[in-house]
Amino acid sequence: MKKWLYLISLMLFFVANTNAANSDFLGVREVVAAKTGTTVLGHYPQYVKVAETIGARTFQIPTKIWNKMTPAQQWGANQKFLDRMILRGDNIRLATPLNQVKPGSFYQKELNYLFDKGYKVSSDGLWLVK
Repeated sequence: MKKWLYLISLMLFFVANTNAANSDFLGVREVVAAKTGTTVLGHYPQYVKVAETIGARTFQIPTKIWNKMTPAQQWGANQKFLDRMILRGDNIRLATPLNQVKPGSFYQKELNYLFDKGYKVSSDGLWLVK
């Protein structure tokens, strides 16, 4: 049992002290690199275009599935996406400026949710920061 704990401790030490971009110890590069990134929020199609340009994540559910969901289910899925984004520590890029937020939109709900979680808009208006 102690031998396994020692090996696990050694692996964790190695992972914590290795540059993820250069590490491939037991597939750690993919696991560590996937933990953080950038997510783009905004109105459709702006957020999709910005995300494609910078290689970032977006919240996307196929239209056929989305249309079968109730508004509560839609928001629940969206909120789960936001919670995972927060847990990963993603950078949050805003594709739609705040002065163009449509009242009652999911984008407005996302912003309010993140503001309630302590996020603020960066000085250039392009990012949400903690």
